[in-house]
Amino acid sequence: MLFFVYSWENSINNLLKDIENRADKIEVQINNFEYNEAALESNNLYDFWKSKVVYIDMILNHSETNALTEEILKLTQYTKQKADADGLASVHYIKCLLNRIINQQSINAENIL
Repeated sequence: MLFFVYSWENSINNLLKDIENRADKIEVQINNFEYNEAALESNNLYDFWKSKVVYIDMILNHSETNALTEEILKLTQYTKQKADADGLASVHYIKCLLNRIINQQSINAENIL
């Protein structure tokens, strides 16, 4: 049982780190005024997240996954409209949500008790 929990946590963390890396890439593209690339990457991020959220929604807090879905969707529109400040704020919020989810799912005494 513990092995299953550990492997599930590891796979979720890897998924969330992958999303964070994609968000970092979008942030760099926005900072470099590469709007078409950022828009394409944000759409790819949204498609990727939608394909994975079905599986992790069973384990993770729905409010967190819903907030992440909504923010990624907002990001697709911000990059499409070339809204620098909003896009960068959205990327930052996505990263904060990811870190919060990772911290909530980590196996430690605080989360167990």
